[in-house]
Parts: sequence; C-alpha cells; structure tokens
Amino acid sequence: MSFVQNIITLTILLICIRSSQQSIIGAGLGIWSNNSSCNSSLDCGPIEQVSKRWCDYTKRKCQIPESIFTFDHLCLDMVTPFGQEPTISNGKNNDTRSISKEQCESDGGQVHQNHCCPRLKKRGNETFSIPQNPYKTNIACYPNKTLPMIFSFAWCDKSTQKIWTLGLLGKNQHNIYTNFVMCSKHDDCGNGFVCINEVRGRRVCYFDPLNSESFPIGATFAFFAPLLIVLFILAATMVYIDKYW
Repeated sequence: MSFVQNIITLTILLICIRSSQQSIIGAGLGIWSNNSSCNSSLDCGPIEQVSKRWCDYTKRKCQIPESIFTFDHLCLDMVTPFGQEPTISNGKNNDTRSISKEQCESDGGQVHQNHCCPRLKKRGNETFSIPQNPYKTNIACYPNKTLPMIFSFAWCDKSTQKIWTLGLLGKNQHNIYTNFVMCSKHDDCGNGFVCINEVRGRRVCYFDPLNSESFPIGATFAFFAPLLIVLFILAATMVYIDKYW
C-alpha cells in the first residue's frame, strides 16, 4: 500500500472515530442512546452501572456521560447521577416535580448542581462522611436481590423500591441499630431488619431505619428466638444425658 493510501485510510479512520464518539462510549457501557425514553434508571441499564447510565429527572431520557472517565455528573457520594435527582425550584419554573431547597434538606439531602443529592460524601478510597439522616434517591432497585457493592452505606427499601443512603439516625430521628449479622439480602436478616451495604464487601443486618419504632425489641427477639430455642433444647439434652447416662 502506498504512502498516500496509508494517509487516506488513516484520515477516514479518524473521521469515523470522531463522528461516532458517542456511539463508541455507549457501546462500552452497553447499547443505550441519549434518546431512549425511560421512567427509571432500570430502563437505561443494569443497576450496577447507574453512575454511567441514568434516567434524566426532567427529560425522561436515558443519559450517558461524555466520557467514562469523568465524575462531574455525580453527587458527592460518587455514584448517584445528580441529573436523576429532583431539580431545585427557583420560584420561576412550573415543573411540579421540582422541590425547594428547604424541602431537599428536610428530606435528608443537600443541593448539588441545582439538584437534590444525598448528603453521604465519599472523601477518599472507601472513606465516607455519614450524614445525620437517611435519604431516598431516585435509583430504582430490586428489594429481593443483593444490592451491588458500588452502593456504600445504602440499601434497597422494600416499600419504595428505591435506594436509600444511611444516616446516623433513622427516618423518625431515632438511633439506628444492628444485630451484627452478616447478610447478602433482606431475607437473611429476619422480620424488621434490612440488609445494608457498608464498605469493602461488608453487608450487615440493621433494624430498618425507616421503621417508626424507636427500639427494635420485638424485631430483635423475633430474629433470635429460633436460636434461643435451639440452645435451650441443646442445654436440656446435655442435662438429660449427664443425669441418666
């Protein structure tokens, strides 16, 4: 092949790459376009890739970032796309889905890029600043499945089927509790408890932070009751063996 032909081939290749840049990015994340209609993030791709494909809150269109290496489209938890969260009303727009700054803060969020975002902040590698209150994101999820570990200090709420970020207090300003039982999904935790992602692959059962109870006496007893019964039977069996054998 001649030198001229090489130049022509290279030029055509560069033009193709340039003109299809968005398609290449989309292909790397899966075949999704910015024009695909959506009602939730799950319409745009798998839940574990929500930071790279999300449902725009206002446009109701699937969105992907201009580059897979940028993070300026995310909230400070570094996983929630702020474009998927409620916009902040400036008092002039007529979007009924917009909320005020006060409402955002009351719901446990904070304003970021004119959207309401979780207060959960990622400060470094696996280092987080935990806010005072939980926050409901617009990220749709499957309550009966294991939540991917890209979500830290978070869980999938059974009622709203949305991902919530953990706070130091529960929804009704009560303390949060854990029974220190490891889990992979809610069914591992027992009645009244939910499986919450912490960090480094660790998932632990917590008393549901959205529960109205201030102290989980009933739920805790219900969880440990079968174990206590088994221990009682074992103890009674040992006493019987010692006495009659």
